[in-house]
Amino acid sequence: MAAHRPRLAFYHDSRHPLIYMYEPPMTRQQHEAAVDELLGTPVDALMFCLGDGRTMLHDTQVSELWGHNIDSWPHLVFRRAHINARDAIAAGTDPLRIVCERAQAHDLPIYPSLIMQQGRGPRQIDVRCSEFRHDHAHLEIGEAVDAQHPAHTCLNYAHE
Repeated sequence: MAAHRPRLAFYHDSRHPLIYMYEPPMTRQQHEAAVDELLGTPVDALMFCLGDGRTMLHDTQVSELWGHNIDSWPHLVFRRAHINARDAIAAGTDPLRIVCERAQAHDLPIYPSLIMQQGRGPRQIDVRCSEFRHDHAHLEIGEAVDAQHPAHTCLNYAHE
């Protein structure tokens, strides 16, 4: 990795310009595009999002896979993201590992990012939500704000 402090970091949400774009199954080269598109530019660090914050788009032992709990998809792009991540993981090619290895091969520092405050919608509609979030509504801001407030179903960090 580069020994200098990054001056220009690029935030890549791992979804819109990547896993949403490609029809399943994604190739290794398509995953590597998250790094390749930055090579030769002034960008000297990559901030790569791990998923939605409630669910992830990579192989993990501590979180839930995006869309694992969905039977009927309200939008094709969310189903595509799930299938691309699920199939890559099943094939032994973890999407996050591919991106990290590619960044390392090109001495591009990579920093994982995590969406920490995403609200929760109804089951089977909010396809990016985890079972943990659905089952633990008591950890949300809830009554502290009006029910119509966007933060109503966000996590309340006053809880351990």
